[in-house]
Amino acid sequence: MKVTIAVVLAAFSAAAAVIGAVAQADPVFCSGRWCNPFYFAAGTHPTGVVLGDFDGDRWTDIAVAVQGEDKVAILMNTGSDADFDPAIDVQLPAGSAPHSVVAVDIDNDEDLDLVVTRAGMNDIQVLTNIGGLFSLGATAGVGGTLPGDISTGDLDGNGFMDVVTSNRTSSDISVMLNSAGVLASGVPYSVGAGPRGLALADLDGEGSLDLAVASTDTGVVDILLNDGSGVLSLDSSLSVGTGLSPSGGLAVGDFNDDQRSDIAVVTVGTAGDFATIFLNLGAAAFGSPSHFDSDENHPVNDTGNPRALVADDFDLNGTIDLALTNLDTDRMGNLQGDGTGLFSPPRLVFVRETPVGLAAADLDGNGSHDLATANQDSENVGVLINTYIFLADGFEWGDTWAWSEVVQ
Repeated sequence: MKVTIAVVLAAFSAAAAVIGAVAQADPVFCSGRWCNPFYFAAGTHPTGVVLGDFDGDRWTDIAVAVQGEDKVAILMNTGSDADFDPAIDVQLPAGSAPHSVVAVDIDNDEDLDLVVTRAGMNDIQVLTNIGGLFSLGATAGVGGTLPGDISTGDLDGNGFMDVVTSNRTSSDISVMLNSAGVLASGVPYSVGAGPRGLALADLDGEGSLDLAVASTDTGVVDILLNDGSGVLSLDSSLSVGTGLSPSGGLAVGDFNDDQRSDIAVVTVGTAGDFATIFLNLGAAAFGSPSHFDSDENHPVNDTGNPRALVADDFDLNGTIDLALTNLDTDRMGNLQGDGTGLFSPPRLVFVRETPVGLAAADLDGNGSHDLATANQDSENVGVLINTYIFLADGFEWGDTWAWSEVVQ
């Protein structure tokens, strides 16, 4: 059952004002005709959320890591107006403390499995999917401590998806290579202190997946390059700027249409709270950071406290936009990209308390990508439907993106 809450219609009014000013598609994150996110019960202390078609019915479902109950909650899409069935729980062993979850086909059977970081066990847990039913699969130690964020991709080119985690208290990342559906134990690589958000992309143009990771306590984004066999090496550390440090989410995308993977990371500090952008100059060299407000113009040190971040084309105009969550204001912000590496001020929608997780995919089948938030203190998942104003032709493209974090 979905529950809607009345919210201030400022976002809707702002979008209406835009109609008279510009003739372009403008994403408006609403449910149906109203700017009211839908909320679905998840459990105590949800921290991570991911989207994918788990049962093969062509509708996008939701999976949530629920740390307070040592479980993953699965919400199946009914196919009717982005409604979801009550959660089906996949119970993990006591003390697992699941943190992040990602949807990926580990065994190449064409069903999306789930992989969960278990902060309490310092490992990852595979949830094997057979026709939409999940069961506990294999685990793999990460070789570090307090694994948090997770990303997947084929690092060694063998056709199977590998797994990478950031390990916050051991200040490293771990690579778990996949051999025919079996994940090896993690190989750790040292990075800056307190790593959180991470993402895989070809950063040097050599054809293999490299890694960018936000090292919170040292105020940098670390770049690790892949030799093509899944072995990584630290190439550079990008300062996010004076008086700033990464606060969580990191995403990659081609923000200035030059066919190179750029980096976005949420940052906080005495200078303000931002989405910080590094444009790729080629061969894994990056320009100086540029900063875009994550929330409205609050006084310094009283801003949004951004945490989760995704990059996607929300307005279907062929350029990459950003969506992020702000913990202190309980709002999602959508920053539209102009295709040159610049972003608009955020369009804001209230969600429930402490939105620590965020994911994007098409939930209602209308061709535009919607959002789901994991709301830690309100113990639910928020669904924000993207009913963009159709003033220009567009088409859907891109993958599902997700990021999650626990407030500590």
